Amino acid sequence: MAKQTKIKLTSTSIDELNNVISLIKEVIDRTGANVRGPVPLPTKILRVSPRKSPCGEGVSTYHKFQMRIHRRIYIFDTLNDRALQQITRLPIPTTVKVELFM
Repeated sequence: MAKQTKIKLTSTSIDELNNVISLIKEVIDRTGANVRGPVPLPTKILRVSPRKSPCGEGVSTYHKFQMRIHRRIYIFDTLNDRALQQITRLPIPTTVKVELFM
């Protein structure tokens, strides 16, 4: 079985994540790499519920804050050096985290 290469994209901004995905799709179309994806992984929701009262006493009401972390993964069956080099040179925003597994 051939060794697979995986690229995992993580971001709190879905718009910037989709922009990076479209850039990677352009590179894949140009180089003709054999790929599966982007496969959407479950969105992780981080919740924090602190009390509204500044002193911590009194009414039991809470603020509700949440942050959504969106994740996508590309699975390359065959990835040549040219395609990998073009993907690493893409302008990726700082809010998008890219992990490469070989």
